[in-house]
Amino acid sequence: LLALTRIFLSRNLQQSVEYGEHAVELALETGSLIHQSDAYLTLGAARFYQGNYDEALANWLASVEILEEREGLEEDPEKKRSIMDARALLLNNVGVAYKTMGEYDKAIEYYQENLKLQEQIGNTLQMARGRSNIATVYFFFGLDYEKALEYYNESLRLFEEFLEENPESIDGMTGVAQSNLNIGIVYKEMGDFGNALANFRKALDEYEELEDKSG
Repeated sequence: LLALTRIFLSRNLQQSVEYGEHAVELALETGSLIHQSDAYLTLGAARFYQGNYDEALANWLASVEILEEREGLEEDPEKKRSIMDARALLLNNVGVAYKTMGEYDKAIEYYQENLKLQEQIGNTLQMARGRSNIATVYFFFGLDYEKALEYYNESLRLFEEFLEENPESIDGMTGVAQSNLNIGIVYKEMGDFGNALANFRKALDEYEELEDKSG
């Protein structure tokens, strides 16, 4: 049923929701925490793409709670790390849903929760992306340009740190280039055209280098 739910995400959202609802019912009957967290995650995705954000949030938050329970029960370090990764991704999804709904404080709250977990995991790339997500909310919704700049600069530093350790990483190079572009955009909106231009030039050079390496 979960497989069918995922297949119908791109074909028939209502059918996907119906399969997802059945998957949740069966998972609850079996008592399997793994199946329950997966079922709520997938049903939440179907409802999100359907535009039912409140229901998507309820499903994703149920999955987060179950993942937290699984994490506490798991003794194998690798499996525990995998569960933490899944929970961090879901917390980010919750932030996206709240941002889509225009509830920016809630979006930042859950992006911060994701960031806290990524720092606990020690995933530099996701830590960088998490800070960029927070900056985006502060900037694009006009909440606080200084805060946006602070988070974009922190994101840039982490992307650069990741790139030093993984010099051929396309993700790292893209992150650095996009961060400089974002910083330039914020400076432009703040009226600091000198710093805006400097960051735009950096971003342009980095995107040209990225194009050469990616072919």
